[in-house]
Amino acid sequence: MTGAINPQQISAGLVNVPLNQPEFLKLQQLIHAIAGIHMTEAKKPLISGRLYRRLRHHRLNSYADYLSLLARDQNELKIAVDLLTTNETHFFREPKHFAWLQQQVLPAVSRHQKFRSPACWKN
Repeated sequence: MTGAINPQQISAGLVNVPLNQPEFLKLQQLIHAIAGIHMTEAKKPLISGRLYRRLRHHRLNSYADYLSLLARDQNELKIAVDLLTTNETHFFREPKHFAWLQQQVLPAVSRHQKFRSPACWKN
C-alpha cells in the first residue's frame, strides 16, 4: 500500500483520503471505458465521495490502492461502476408516457403494418 495513513483511521472515517489528479484521470478513463460516461473535473468530488466508503471498507490508504484492487477484482469493479453511475429510468413511469405511446407510436405503427398484440400483453 502507498501513503502513510493509518488504515484504522480510514476504516473509522477519521481521515479524508484525497483523490489526486492522476488517480482521478485513471478513474475517469475507467468509467468511460466501461460505461461510456465522461466524468468531467466537476465530478471529482462525486467520484471521491462515492468511492471513499469502498476505501474504508477495504482499509486502503489511497485511490491508487483502490485502482489496483479494481484491476484484480471484477466484483469490486462492478460495485465501483454501480456507485459511479446513476441507474435511472424515467420512461414508462408516468401515465403520460403511456398516453404518448397510445396517441403517437401505436397509430404510426398500425398505419405501416398490421399490428398484433405481443403475447406478453395478453391475459
